[in-house]
Amino acid sequence: MNSVEEILESMGMILEENEGSSDWSKRLKNLARNKTLHKDDYHYAVKRLYGGMGSLNDVVVMDGRGGYPREANQKFDSLRDDLKVALENFLKE
Repeated sequence: MNSVEEILESMGMILEENEGSSDWSKRLKNLARNKTLHKDDYHYAVKRLYGGMGSLNDVVVMDGRGGYPREANQKFDSLRDDLKVALENFLKE
């Protein structure tokens, strides 16, 4: 099982490699590397990614030409699900 930080970093890399969502890529990677937040605050910051319009649930991987790379989207969706599980486990540590 990957840690929350590893999953966030991987998600950010997928977006960066496909040149379609640099804002989300930066946001995910910055959160992955943030070691200054208290555990509860970190959990809250990651959990907030999932709420409302324009949330992590709405992110679709697009390439720089407007294409839809199927494999990248499948991997991203899988990581998005893994993140939810890792976040639950994060609180139990």
